[in-house]
Amino acid sequence: MPTATLEEDDCVGVLLTAEGYANERKACTGTFYAIPYFASKGLAWFEDELREKMPDHEELGLGFRWYMDQLFDGYSRCLLIDTGAGDLEVCEATSREFADYLGLKHESRSGTLERLRDGLARARSLA
Repeated sequence: MPTATLEEDDCVGVLLTAEGYANERKACTGTFYAIPYFASKGLAWFEDELREKMPDHEELGLGFRWYMDQLFDGYSRCLLIDTGAGDLEVCEATSREFADYLGLKHESRSGTLERLRDGLARARSLA
């Protein structure tokens, strides 16, 4: 199967563009980027992750709050990236719940699927 790489560093760069991502990092270095996948899953994704990575956490006296505080120490903002994919109302609600749980400022901005579409088109052209 053919592959084509994307120029951006990661999925956030793909959804915001490299320039948009750089601008957001300058605006707030302590940002959790709530891309549609994570935004739609909300806190449940992290609860599942904790159970998978540390199944004995309760026996060790380590709760979900402790886990989240460790993961997001130093964060001050949750930025929802709206790409038009997924259910925006669900993403908005779950990312706000996430931000509220951690005491983070919640913001949102539009993203784009253009870079992802371009990469997929390049991969298809190699077939």
